[in-house]
Amino acid sequence: MLTWSGNNEEAEPLAARIRDLGENIVKRFWHDDARCLNTFISEGEKYGKHQLTQALALSENIVSAENEKILLGNLHDPSFEKMTLSSMLYLCKAMTGKDDEKLYDVIYSNWSLMVKAGATTCWETIKGDADFDTAGSLCHAWSSLPVYYYHANTLGVKPLSPGFKTFEVKPYAGPLSHAKGEVMTPHGKISVEWTKTEKWN
Repeated sequence: MLTWSGNNEEAEPLAARIRDLGENIVKRFWHDDARCLNTFISEGEKYGKHQLTQALALSENIVSAENEKILLGNLHDPSFEKMTLSSMLYLCKAMTGKDDEKLYDVIYSNWSLMVKAGATTCWETIKGDADFDTAGSLCHAWSSLPVYYYHANTLGVKPLSPGFKTFEVKPYAGPLSHAKGEVMTPHGKISVEWTKTEKWN
């Protein structure tokens, strides 16, 4: 937000601190043999293979281009502890523009289970009310990622400046044949509609 508002003088020291923090995280937690960023260190030993750790590093762009490819692969490695719905935003940030096809599959496979079960809201976890000794919430804000995803990725509307004063429209269609929707902004409504044709790229 500081750079968006033109306060580069204030933003640069913070950006430098972020870069230093990212470099130190990679130095401390990167495991050459495991080819991943581990989650924990105890008595000098690195351990813990979690999808969330890989996704956080990717979403904050703290790894090299070479290691970025490795971490993207780790996100689909079944030996890594899976992410829950509460942290899927970081998976979305990590994969958008880098692995869109698999990201679409993750979003669809998780949330289509709710739709097929007749849900009209987003569940707290993929187990629905059966989780937490049948105390799972069936209407939970942290699970509302598709509301963002389908506007920002499928319709492709993302802000380039505060409040969508300027914006881009860059849709990812995936397997869909068409889409239509609206994004409400402080400056008015952005309406998008697209349809695949034989010349669609």
